[in-house]
Amino acid sequence: QNPWIELKLVVTDQNLSMELVNGQAAVSQAYDKNNGIGLANVQKRLNLLYANQHTLKIDAEREVFKIQLTVKLEKIAVSSEEMVEAPFFKVSTA
Repeated sequence: QNPWIELKLVVTDQNLSMELVNGQAAVSQAYDKNNGIGLANVQKRLNLLYANQHTLKIDAEREVFKIQLTVKLEKIAVSSEEMVEAPFFKVSTA
């Protein structure tokens, strides 16, 4: 009853941080029943793509499910013409 989602994104020179909170009744029981297979796949993929460049924290409580992800960013140089079309940062893969 009355589910809700809250998403916070913060980008700094060094990091992209995301916090996703999902509120609903008995969310921790649903997480336990599914064994978190989808989240395990996400963790494996993050480790493959961004080894030592990210942190992932997952908390499943009685009525709230929270994911906190931080990925280190690598600053890239762009010309003034590219600034409108190109991103200022890319995710570091090295």
